[in-house]
Amino acid sequence: METGGECYRVGGDEFTVIITDETADPCAIRQKIKEEAAACHNENYSISISVGYCVGKEITDMRLEDLEKLADKRMYQDKENYYIAKGVNRRVKDEVFRMICDSYLIILKVNLDSGEMSIIRMDVRERDENCGSSRDFRTWLAEMVQCHMVYEEDIELLLKKADPDVLKKQFAEDKTQMVRIAYRHRVMDSYHKVMLEVVPDKEYYENQPIAYLYVKDIG
Repeated sequence: METGGECYRVGGDEFTVIITDETADPCAIRQKIKEEAAACHNENYSISISVGYCVGKEITDMRLEDLEKLADKRMYQDKENYYIAKGVNRRVKDEVFRMICDSYLIILKVNLDSGEMSIIRMDVRERDENCGSSRDFRTWLAEMVQCHMVYEEDIELLLKKADPDVLKKQFAEDKTQMVRIAYRHRVMDSYHKVMLEVVPDKEYYENQPIAYLYVKDIG
């Protein structure tokens, strides 16, 4: 670093910087980091960054671990201030997000190329070791059929419209569209009408076709 120090990655998107130059201005360094992050903005993405720092001479007899904790606390406060300035109440936002998630039977994140998927929400009744436990989208669909989770008369329609290649073709034509598939899904001991919605990620690209799949009970 220009100021004489080292940068360490301590998490997925978290870094710790240790600066040994006693003449360095931490406020100026913080501002420079934020300005450089803000400059990394284009039509496809933008970066926001939160920074917290602590100076060793701030508090005497403090261990390195204590300095790190204080800097971390200030970093989260900086993040909270960012959302406040944007007019976003994160607590309410998280509560609303949980309420929305709870209104769906299933929420998946799917790579339409590789078939790899991650489960955001799935009722425990929807999966066991033989049904709904796969992390491959095509295999998961096949398991749903084999486990009689899909009403027999709706199987052909579901497999045809939810086929990843079909979805990719539709999204290639219009990335803003949502694909809806109505079918009957077994909930407990009876079949319910559900709506399956597939929505392309806001950063959906041909070489990274990520989409979200939602299944909601509609009666």
